Amino acid sequence: MYMPAFLNKWVEMVFIVKEDPNSVRIPLTESGDTALHVAAGAGSTTCVEELAKLMSPEDVLIKKLRWDASSSLGCFIFPSQNCATSMLSASARQNGLRGY
Repeated sequence: MYMPAFLNKWVEMVFIVKEDPNSVRIPLTESGDTALHVAAGAGSTTCVEELAKLMSPEDVLIKKLRWDASSSLGCFIFPSQNCATSMLSASARQNGLRGY
């Protein structure tokens, strides 16, 4: 899951996620990065958008064990790719908030 998330290869990742929906919650690194953290840190917009659609609001909000600015804030470093907006919008839609 790490490499497809990092390289924005949703076509490869979707098979894993559909086979095991709980895979979105599994920490992939020592610091607790999930596939969403990895994708956001790498600016992998497609993976962030698609993962956020499949994840519950609780899944989207999973915290890392150890905070690392380079991966946690990666989606904010790539504003042209709108990773942060994708994560927030998907979570808001799932919670029934309007305007997203």
